[in-house]
Amino acid sequence: MVGGIVRAIIDLLMLRKTEKKLDLDITKGPLDIEKAQLEIAKLRREAEATRAGSEPVRMPLLDLYHAAIAMGIDFRVGHSILKFTQAVRQGAIDGQLAFWGRSRRHMFEELNRAEPLVSIDPAHWIDFQPEWVTAVVLGMTDGQILGLQADNFPFRSFVPASPGRGGYNDLHVNTQKARAWLATIRASDFNRD
Repeated sequence: MVGGIVRAIIDLLMLRKTEKKLDLDITKGPLDIEKAQLEIAKLRREAEATRAGSEPVRMPLLDLYHAAIAMGIDFRVGHSILKFTQAVRQGAIDGQLAFWGRSRRHMFEELNRAEPLVSIDPAHWIDFQPEWVTAVVLGMTDGQILGLQADNFPFRSFVPASPGRGGYNDLHVNTQKARAWLATIRASDFNRD
């Protein structure tokens, strides 16, 4: 059942042509699964009516994190976001997840945004990791995770000991591989310390 829900959520998150988004903000409390399933079914029907016939090859990495939230992973609890990000990195190294990104070659963000999305070799992830801090909204007073950013571009790869070293912004993953990878994980593996 979880695999079907994950598939539907990813389908919906990827169908940006409809300009409709599923509200999965974790700051609003626990996710009502039945309501989410009804909303997914409705949006899926609408999206399929407008789809050109094939799913996108790539999805923003933020959408993978949104799908994880929809599965029940609570990034506000303990070190769940760190554990999930480590699993994403390992999935990239193992070839279970295929990544693309925009090379961070320029000093100015506008120039980096104009870079093409290029495939990232799995060996990149031996030294680099996704910088989850750039993907979240943190509370001003307590530093707690409140939710995810709206813009995928700042989500980048970096080397913790050398944050200025190269890397990629606007990380994307292969949609089919992401769907298959998500079906192999359990929320309970990430929600406990």
